[in-house]
Amino acid sequence: MSKPQKTLFAAGAICILAGISFGALRASAGSSPTPPLMSAESTPAGAISTVESQVIGGQTWSLSTFTNKNGRVCLRQNIPPTAGAEHGGTACADPETLFATGAIHLETDMETAPNNRGEWSNVWVYGWSASGVTDLVAQLRDCTTVPVRIASGVFSHVFPPGHLPQRLIAYQVDGTVMQEVAVSVPPSPSAETATPTTC
Repeated sequence: MSKPQKTLFAAGAICILAGISFGALRASAGSSPTPPLMSAESTPAGAISTVESQVIGGQTWSLSTFTNKNGRVCLRQNIPPTAGAEHGGTACADPETLFATGAIHLETDMETAPNNRGEWSNVWVYGWSASGVTDLVAQLRDCTTVPVRIASGVFSHVFPPGHLPQRLIAYQVDGTVMQEVAVSVPPSPSAETATPTTC
């Protein structure tokens, strides 16, 4: 499979990405919604490093990494204070099985629009990538692609309304595909399944 043309959209110009109401749905890709984390899961055992950030509408969304008290590796989404009462979620995984299913370990979060519960306000993907992954792109439902930056083996990207991702594609240095991972985001909060578009 050849590497698709990358098409950027101006996410930073969309100010409605602020204003998160954390009636958000949390879900791991291809799985049921993630249950609330126990305190030991979300408590760092050592230093927290901020490794990736994205500025949207003048607000910074960042991603931090740490090892928790259970010895699991964790990613914490740091959401702007103006976005809502809660400022991000945490996902943790066992380091031994982090890449058991492939080169990408994907987490997906989403939220409904404050004034329109019939559509998503924000969708964001984040997770870990294996050392052989040199490029990562998100394919949207309209078949355009957006680059997803990798920093220190982790990635994160926030998508505005109307730009729903349907899969992540990881490439190695020679441009061949290492893995494709479906992003399980239904087209609307009322939809039961995320049927991918054929591109």
